[in-house]
Amino acid sequence: MTHRERAIMALTLQQPDYVPTFELKYQLADKVFGKDFLKEDDLKNLSEKEKEFAVKENAEYMVHVYSELGYSIIPIHYLSDEHIMETAKHINRITNNEFLLTVHGDGTFAIPDGDGSWILYTELPTIPMMLKPMRLSWHILLRRRIRE
Repeated sequence: MTHRERAIMALTLQQPDYVPTFELKYQLADKVFGKDFLKEDDLKNLSEKEKEFAVKENAEYMVHVYSELGYSIIPIHYLSDEHIMETAKHINRITNNEFLLTVHGDGTFAIPDGDGSWILYTELPTIPMMLKPMRLSWHILLRRRIRE
């Protein structure tokens, strides 16, 4: 079972062979591996060729970090939409679609102070009705853009 299959099974309330994991809050790359992931600001003074190289190198580094940590889901943060898409393409090509990729996911709801979490709790009953059409349309759009 691939990491991707494992994560999708868990997210669809099926039972994978083991619990998939991913980075939620602490961003361990710089602490564990001594180097942070690429951010959009790092690209602003680079030529187009240098940007392409940096994005590809970052994708390779992300695969290394998240593979070493045993994660099933790779979050792609801190980049423009264009560079997120390029990073996703590189990761999928490098790993043969081994991992589930996310663009942004924050399940912490303002930990540690809890500010803003009341929105989640007051809106929770309406979320399933709102999410299904959004999730499907975003999924279709994202898959289409990755393939292009």
